[in-house]
Amino acid sequence: MFSIDKVINHLKEKEINVKKVLSRSELMKWLIGSVQNENNQLEKRRTVMNQVILNVQGMTCEHCINLIEGKIGKLDGIESIYVLPNEGKINITFDLHEVDLKDITDSIEDQCFNVEGWEIPKPNFS
Repeated sequence: MFSIDKVINHLKEKEINVKKVLSRSELMKWLIGSVQNENNQLEKRRTVMNQVILNVQGMTCEHCINLIEGKIGKLDGIESIYVLPNEGKINITFDLHEVDLKDITDSIEDQCFNVEGWEIPKPNFS
């Protein structure tokens, strides 16, 4: 447990101007709000980038590439898309906090392509 005096001294050390005397409940609300705000900012900064290779059938040409890149590129959290129609593969890097794999595959299948599976690429340490 800590005293209000310690908290006020800490705030002054951090150059936070304490202009009015806060009641204990006001101070606790302010502290809790500050901690929650800081946690929210940290969560936003922490990204979880995932890379997946989708096996997709039905891609045959440049038009297919444009359709997929256009549709997937509009989703929040997509970092990169690389479509290989001749191999039937799409390499996608995305932020797991903003979009999930189901949203991505649904968007591809909405364009009448068939997602048959996925794989995680092997890391390249060279």
